[in-house]
Parts: sequence; structure tokens; C-alpha cells
Amino acid sequence: MPSQSQSLTYIKSLLKTHNIDIESGIVLVADSEPWKVFEYEKRCLGVDTSGNLWIGDYGQRWQSLGECTVSYALLAVQFLVSGQQL
Repeated sequence: MPSQSQSLTYIKSLLKTHNIDIESGIVLVADSEPWKVFEYEKRCLGVDTSGNLWIGDYGQRWQSLGECTVSYALLAVQFLVSGQQL
């Protein structure tokens, strides 16, 4: 399983292919460790401390995608950039 930092690096590289250069922020979710979160047009892509990916609209519930694999990373970035989910 990739670490949080490996997942962040991979997501950031995928965002650059869409000409989006944003930095991740930090969010605290429930009693967990701080997540790193990319926010774009009120959509969020979170990476928890285990490297798992989460997506959600600003202020809404998070949806878990699972560990940061190529396919989940592509889905997460697609959601962040366009709002589309498969």
C-alpha cells in the first residue's frame, strides 16, 4: 500500500496533466490523523494517513475509493477536475 506522501505525489502528477497545479491542505476528519486534501471548484480529494483516497463535494460526506491504485487515482482526479464519477 502506498504511503500518504507517495499517494500525494502521484495525485499531484496526475493533476499537472490537466494543467492544474494546486497544493494540498490539511483537514481533520473525526478522530483520525490529519488528511491531506486537494480542493478544486468546491470538490475535494482527500488522502488519509494510510494512503487511501476519498472524494466529496465541499461540506458533504466523504466517499471512500480505497487505496491509491492507478485506477482509483485516475477516478479521483477525474472527479476533482470535472465532477464526474463512474
